[in-house]
Amino acid sequence: MKKATRFVFTAMSRYIAGLETVSSGCKRLARRLARLAAGCTAVCLCTTQVAAQQAPPDGLGRPDCKVSSVAPAPSGAVDWKGACTNGYAEGPGELSWRSKDGKTNRMEATLRRGAIEGEAALALGSGGFYTGTFKDGVPDGKGTFLDRDGRMYEGEVRYGERTGTGIGVSPVGDRYEGQWLNGDYEGQGHIKYALGGEYVGQWHGGKRQGHGVLTYTGSGRQFEGEFVDGRIAGTAPPPRVERTYEVITETANGAYMPREVARGLDVPPDVGYAGLTPEQKRLIQSYYPALEEGDEPPYPIDGPQEFYKIMSRISGALRLSGDVIIYANVGPDGKVSTIGLGGLDTPDLRRYAAAGVASLRYKPAICRGQPCAMRFPFRLHLEGTRGGLDR
Repeated sequence: MKKATRFVFTAMSRYIAGLETVSSGCKRLARRLARLAAGCTAVCLCTTQVAAQQAPPDGLGRPDCKVSSVAPAPSGAVDWKGACTNGYAEGPGELSWRSKDGKTNRMEATLRRGAIEGEAALALGSGGFYTGTFKDGVPDGKGTFLDRDGRMYEGEVRYGERTGTGIGVSPVGDRYEGQWLNGDYEGQGHIKYALGGEYVGQWHGGKRQGHGVLTYTGSGRQFEGEFVDGRIAGTAPPPRVERTYEVITETANGAYMPREVARGLDVPPDVGYAGLTPEQKRLIQSYYPALEEGDEPPYPIDGPQEFYKIMSRISGALRLSGDVIIYANVGPDGKVSTIGLGGLDTPDLRRYAAAGVASLRYKPAICRGQPCAMRFPFRLHLEGTRGGLDR
């Protein structure tokens, strides 16, 4: 168990340190996580936010080495690896405790009379990480969060929530800088989208709301005006997904048997853009938050089916599991110039994904009737143990 958890922390640290969009605060988080990894005993599986929990005064730890409070609230004893002075935990050391959900949390901190002083690094048993300042055992002031899905935040923190001014990077690579409220974009902010384009303006509840300026992907043209529920006022919402599609291949096991290698696809994977229905085209267009009405994104000429088969074989051969987004940068000539990866990223995956992406032919993006450069995303959940994947 300890070896597996150390790998998770180390992989996260490398992931942070290698991102171009990450700040110096996130890189400090990477270094602190590496130190925490050496003694961690719980495998981190998913993301969570820190809840503000108060413990009774001096109610934690041993009677001769008390700790004031920690969050999430412990379900039992709190272990302190460090010095004790006059009945309190004192100086630098490491706290560990099991929360009410049964998962183990760890914190590297300096304590004064049992209370956290200055900055500390918290590794939640449920998969999130935080480094920064604390108040009454709860993240408060300024700090850096990293969620298990790759979402990052650096900025002001209030009672465990991302509230105030901060910078965030989403799991798909969108970068937001501006005002936040309880983990959502709120107020004035500027976002640069991983699929191209950007928006500067007002936000409410994590959506574009109010006055703003949208720079379109591909063309760079701009729209200035009002936004409602994330869209330009007066435009229709994206269509609902009525059904999903799969990719089936055959494998030889004495006899040819069908095998599912991809599922949960929004549109038929063996059909090019020209063969999609108008509603299916709108679904593809809805992936792009800064696509101008009437423009078209790039798309594999014969559909993405062959790429999914390639990635299924790769994930099975390399035993890769996890979420990954692969961006194909398609030029006006329909050729892939470069690729980008988000989430799971290894040298082997990058090499084989680049070859798989380049093996397809693409329809170029269209901006006001003319071919233009734009990204196309392949969002996958790899399941290396069986060589399958989800869209």
